[in-house]
Amino acid sequence: MLKCYHCSNRATTQCKCQKWIFCEKCSFLHVKDHFLSGSDAEFREIKIKLSERTQKELEDEVRIRIKQISLQKNYTTEQAKQLKNHIDQQTLLTHKTLDILANHLNNLAKKKKLNEKEAIEVEKIYKTRIAFDKGKTQECEKLISKTFKNMGSNFSLTSIGVKDGVALDLGIFVDNHSEKVNSVVTSIDMQLAVSGSSDKSVKIWNLVENKLEVLLIGHTSTVNCVALTSDNKRVLSGSYDGTVRVWDVAEKCLEEVLTGHSGPVWTLAVSSDDKFAMSGASDKTVRVWNLISKKIITVLTGHSDIVRDLYITSDKRTSASCSMNEIIIWDIDNQCQKAKIERKSNNKIALNTNKDMLIIILYNNQLIVWNLLKNSQEALLKGHDKVVNSVVMSTDNTMLISGSSDKTIKIWDIASQTQHGELSGHSGEVNGIALTSDNKLLVSGSSDNTVRIWDLIEKTQLAVLNGHTDYVKSIAITHDDRFIVSGSSDNTIRIWNLEDHQEETILLGHTSGVNSLAITYDNLFLISGSYDKTINIWNLPQKKKVTTFVGHTDYVKSVAVTNDNQFIVSGSCDKTIRVWSLFGAEQEAVFTNDKEAHVVISRDDCYVYSASNNGGIRVYDLLEKKENEFIRIYDVEETRKILEDHPDLETFIARSLVLDE
Repeated sequence: MLKCYHCSNRATTQCKCQKWIFCEKCSFLHVKDHFLSGSDAEFREIKIKLSERTQKELEDEVRIRIKQISLQKNYTTEQAKQLKNHIDQQTLLTHKTLDILANHLNNLAKKKKLNEKEAIEVEKIYKTRIAFDKGKTQECEKLISKTFKNMGSNFSLTSIGVKDGVALDLGIFVDNHSEKVNSVVTSIDMQLAVSGSSDKSVKIWNLVENKLEVLLIGHTSTVNCVALTSDNKRVLSGSYDGTVRVWDVAEKCLEEVLTGHSGPVWTLAVSSDDKFAMSGASDKTVRVWNLISKKIITVLTGHSDIVRDLYITSDKRTSASCSMNEIIIWDIDNQCQKAKIERKSNNKIALNTNKDMLIIILYNNQLIVWNLLKNSQEALLKGHDKVVNSVVMSTDNTMLISGSSDKTIKIWDIASQTQHGELSGHSGEVNGIALTSDNKLLVSGSSDNTVRIWDLIEKTQLAVLNGHTDYVKSIAITHDDRFIVSGSSDNTIRIWNLEDHQEETILLGHTSGVNSLAITYDNLFLISGSYDKTINIWNLPQKKKVTTFVGHTDYVKSVAVTNDNQFIVSGSCDKTIRVWSLFGAEQEAVFTNDKEAHVVISRDDCYVYSASNNGGIRVYDLLEKKENEFIRIYDVEETRKILEDHPDLETFIARSLVLDE
């Protein structure tokens, strides 16, 4: 929720003067400020643009709801039919009762002689008229109307329990499970579906008649995965209880309990001839089972984490398994490992100007350009002799520039994945670089205590800015290309005039080195992160400190600011990422990370990206304030080699590369 500049209520409008956002009440107070200053207040409604990812998820959820609406319409039609049939039956019974009475009266009228009982009845007929009970049908109509209206308008929102919406796609609702459904598989002929649930049960569904066929009970904990043999004769289920159970579909009973895993079983696969199966578990092993004898064939080891997914090729000679850290290809005949695709271990990340390309800095001094739209590697750049400390990409996405501990700055062509220039001159590690908006000038900061300005067209040095008395750790350029800002281990921030190469001012306030800098897009505020564990906010035009954010328990490694200038995101060596309201001057959220966090923000201000120890990129939802997904970065060259030898593994590997953590 976007919060009002003055209070914590939801913001609904934005004033063009400072781009501040207000709730309805505070917007009137702001109008008063404009009136007193003799200026006009121009407000505009706040609109949130959905990211492509969010838009796709929205479309998927709408599709599911449309399916639910269609099913509800069918349900109400069935209810109406049942109600109509019931009313018709009751009407017939009423008519039959009335006909009996009419026949009785007609017979009575035709009689010439009456017995005592009939005489009493005739006497009543002379003295009375029939007054039938008309019934309170209007009340029934109201009740029916209310019932059917509620079936169309009253609903509740429940948490999503069916994995990937598979059951909804099949046209069945597995609401007979009392807890979340974790796995759904269908038979090849689409006659059966099998579901495994956290309620410890396995259910077999008849897809032709859309009904529950079999309930299988036996697991003592959550059922994580299910599999079905190609002949539909056996169901396999893997559970948190560490067992794999084999069920006979025809007899609706348990055949065998396969034990051996020392942790929860997460994935199952069955060979095309139904003769053997494989299971992957938290114990980091893959086990191969003989489905005829129900005995273990072998145990495959090699994973460094939980085995999450499995695949067996159609020729039954090769299989693949996936964990968080690698994909392993197995030779089934020889029961050994054939190849491994390992995840790339990374140090830090950066975004290009358009923010759809993620630059991943690897520990092996290489760079990966990752396309966030395609979720795939765009380029792999090799050339630095030591670790890369800073990267920046040109606004047209054609050029990448990197600064390294090898004291050089390299210029890369993205399309050809080749180096086409190098800038040398620093006598110490290059710690930070920044590029002007026209891509013509580069500014670098180094452990030689200098800031240098470079002409990227001529690939020459234009100026050396001296003043810092210790390592220059970070560099930023204002968005109007007028000023350079440098942060140093001497605890100072210096502002330089980019045109005449002169020092403008020195900002004092940190008690330790300044590691990271960010500038708001209106050039009004400078954000600095420091070894002193704090984040300082500076008024750039006035060149003075506004406030200090305190919360991190270790040094602040990086800071970033959203495009709308509303939020600051900081990453720290305390393994947390913190979101701060710039104008509210308060902490909004804390995300936990598995390493010291280097952070960047997506183009639409919806997501925060951070490097992970697990060799991938963690994605946090900035609007919902929660972790969103995990992008895995694998060895692309090794992947290509494996796919050349095993093209039938393409789908499995593609799925594994984007498998949720």
